[in-house]
Amino acid sequence: PRPQLHEWVRDFWSAGNPGRVDLPATAAVPPERYIAMHVRWGDKCFRIKKDAEGQIKRVGGREAKCVPFSRYMAAAQLIRRDYGVSTILLSTESPEAVRTVLAGQYPGWTFHFSNTTRTTLSLPLALRRGQFGDGQEARNSITNFMLAIQADHLICTPSSNWCRAIFRYVMALRGSTMPYIFMDRWSHDTFNVFPDDEPVESMEHLARLESQELSSLPFPQEKPPSRARTDLGLGA
Repeated sequence: PRPQLHEWVRDFWSAGNPGRVDLPATAAVPPERYIAMHVRWGDKCFRIKKDAEGQIKRVGGREAKCVPFSRYMAAAQLIRRDYGVSTILLSTESPEAVRTVLAGQYPGWTFHFSNTTRTTLSLPLALRRGQFGDGQEARNSITNFMLAIQADHLICTPSSNWCRAIFRYVMALRGSTMPYIFMDRWSHDTFNVFPDDEPVESMEHLARLESQELSSLPFPQEKPPSRARTDLGLGA
């Protein structure tokens, strides 16, 4: 990577950087080891809800199903159990995800994330509305990407282009992947189709599957998370 990118990473971890949030505030930086957690909600994913008439509908984006933050943390707990890592670098465009972390629901964990404006709007719409006009958002994104590829572990949804880009870059950079957990089952692009996925027959059926998943945390037993998979068509 260009020297400037290394400089951005050093700036991110520098003492007293106002562009970084540390929870707790006394956390040591840079951490010795950390989990890169990318939470992609916003315009990407949908939730299943009932409207005023009791009809089941998708709310939000169209491309993927939103994964609750509790499931991300359940995945992080698996990594902590196996590897002893309790520091998370959170990368997200969602103000909701940041509010969840700031609410202090996960004591015993250390979080680091960018202190920046977040929006649930698509990037083109946010740019048109002038939410990101000074180029800082591009720097934040690239910095978070560089931080993610340097992480010891990865948690993300491969339905997100960003997650797949991190995964591929790490494969190219290291020749192998860090231990990771995928939070959804991407069946397009270079990722394999999962033949054991249950067919979805209707929105009502999808709602039932969603309810079953949420009631069986940390993960549905019949569909364990993808862990340390290397058969993704990306090379050995």
